[in-house]
Amino acid sequence: MTFDLIIHEGFSALKIGQLRSEVGAMLIGHDLTVHAREPNTDFFTDIGLIASYDQENTLEYIEISFPSKAYLCKSNLLGLTRDEALNIIKTLIDEEPVLEFGSFIYRGERLAFKVFEGLVESVSVFKFGYL
Repeated sequence: MTFDLIIHEGFSALKIGQLRSEVGAMLIGHDLTVHAREPNTDFFTDIGLIASYDQENTLEYIEISFPSKAYLCKSNLLGLTRDEALNIIKTLIDEEPVLEFGSFIYRGERLAFKVFEGLVESVSVFKFGYL
């Protein structure tokens, strides 16, 4: 699945603040898993998507990973090197990321990406105050 990253908002049709029922309706037919330890999180394993919700069941965190694609400035961030991703993001964001547990987090822009073995493995958008 291909997603276009919209800074501050989400990915394509998935937007921070949407109801869980709306997200589920958009992604009907995909493999949904909910773990007992994380009842406020939906894992759509076949498309590499994680959606987390607050107590009101509104979307507060979206993470995209393989096999999906997460486009920003016409570049799929997934699979890029850390430096390639940083350079693309730097053209749009005037904020230095904080590095925590392998993730580059832009708190002001509510954007993050995880790096594993030098390559971007996931891209996230979250509501203010989530991370």
